[in-house]
Order: sequence, then structure tokens, then C-alpha cells
Amino acid sequence: MVEPVMTKTGKSYERSSIMAHLRLHPTDPLTREPLVPSELRPNLALKQACEEFLEHNGWAADW
Repeated sequence: MVEPVMTKTGKSYERSSIMAHLRLHPTDPLTREPLVPSELRPNLALKQACEEFLEHNGWAADW
């Protein structure tokens, strides 16, 4: 994950993936409730965890 974001229900997604979904279906992928991009919030804790993981496991960046 490069830019994790969180929905109002607390689920996290990669920003580019959830934005692609919202262009086709303006709903939360799990709950099907209405969701708009302005309701997404950065998930800074997950971003930091991903960055730390990659620092120690550089091979994972190729996956």
C-alpha cells in the first residue's frame, strides 16, 4: 500500500483502488452504503506500518 485511506466504517483501502471503485459505484464496497471521496480519510498508522515493513523487507516492494 502506498496511500492507504479509511472509510467511515473503518475499512482501509489503497486510495487508487477505492477511487476506481467509486468512479463506477459510489458506494462502500462492503456495506453498499453511499460513499463519496470526501469521506475518505488517510490511514496514517497503516501507512507508517507499511513503510516500516518495506524498510525491513525490501523484497516485498516487487510484489
